[in-house]
Amino acid sequence: MFGVDRAEVWVRVDADVELIALGIQKKFPGVASSGKKDKTGSYSYTFKIEQENINQIKVKDKIYCRKVGVDFSYPRGIRKTNLYPLDDEIEKFLVEEKIVQVVREITLEQEVDRKNFTYSLLEICIQEEIKGFYKYNNLINFFYKALIRKFNNPLMEQSQFNNYDQVTDRFYQTGFTFLGERGWKIRLYSKLHEHNKKHKEKEKSALLRLEHQLTTNRINNIFKTTKIAELPLEVLKEEISKKIGLLLFELLKDEISRSEMILEKHLKNFNSRDLKGLIKDLQEWILDEKIIGYIIQQNSSKSDRQKGRYRAMVKESLEESQTRASPRRDNFNNLERLELFINKFLLVKCEVKAKYTEHLTFRLLKT
Repeated sequence: MFGVDRAEVWVRVDADVELIALGIQKKFPGVASSGKKDKTGSYSYTFKIEQENINQIKVKDKIYCRKVGVDFSYPRGIRKTNLYPLDDEIEKFLVEEKIVQVVREITLEQEVDRKNFTYSLLEICIQEEIKGFYKYNNLINFFYKALIRKFNNPLMEQSQFNNYDQVTDRFYQTGFTFLGERGWKIRLYSKLHEHNKKHKEKEKSALLRLEHQLTTNRINNIFKTTKIAELPLEVLKEEISKKIGLLLFELLKDEISRSEMILEKHLKNFNSRDLKGLIKDLQEWILDEKIIGYIIQQNSSKSDRQKGRYRAMVKESLEESQTRASPRRDNFNNLERLELFINKFLLVKCEVKAKYTEHLTFRLLKT
């Protein structure tokens, strides 16, 4: 599912700030407001709305013009919650027209038009229902490490999230937030956990969401415009795939390749008596049982039967690790999850293959 969630849009108006403030208070009685003056002498006011799908309205009184900004949720313009992103083009248009109408009402300017609104912030979301969030622990870790290695700046915002399950008495990962570059924040997380913390009515499923929060310069850099009327969902998806998806795909692929080299180095001329212990020590670099199985196959000069015994030892060690590990994880079938992640979340059409006798390969498919 590809769609949009939160956004902030701006438009120029002619109305005086005092008139706009009165219009906001008339439409949303009792709202709290705050104001400040910047270095240029311009005033800006923020009104916390928190009604329907509108979070807040901002008004800027500049020397040459007035601007109105609306921070809102696309999904809550149609539904009660934002558990799922808005993924319908007609609904996107209708929500935007509602925002246009709100600005018309508070400014008394009927000529305000959707084509003049621009994004200053946009959250683009890719979300899929999965069988169990903890099963993606290894993949999420690899993805996070890939981002750290590419955008290695200690001043950049980065946070990982965990939760605790009393039944299993273990922690499990629920995602992370990462500021890749200025104007681009990445969130990969369990949407259901976030939703259930904020709502009394609990949902039951596992929802993995990848979120790209973009601000003005980054939006313009990717899409060559910030005008909301020129950015339908189809355009957003196509450009995210080309400008962001392919980049993240290469980073993830490089991180997996790096982990393979580390495993090969540590398992070169391994002693069979130490094998199970080695596997436990190397858990951090093991994405999937098939990858380590291939390395064992290549690094041993023993008979095929003996290699089979080694793979059985590896499997047993990985099963023991995932049974006891905290955060909770799954060391098997991650290549299938990897293929789904690349295709569904990174929007890159790719086939992932690996066997005990064949090296892990990525084959890009024609679109």
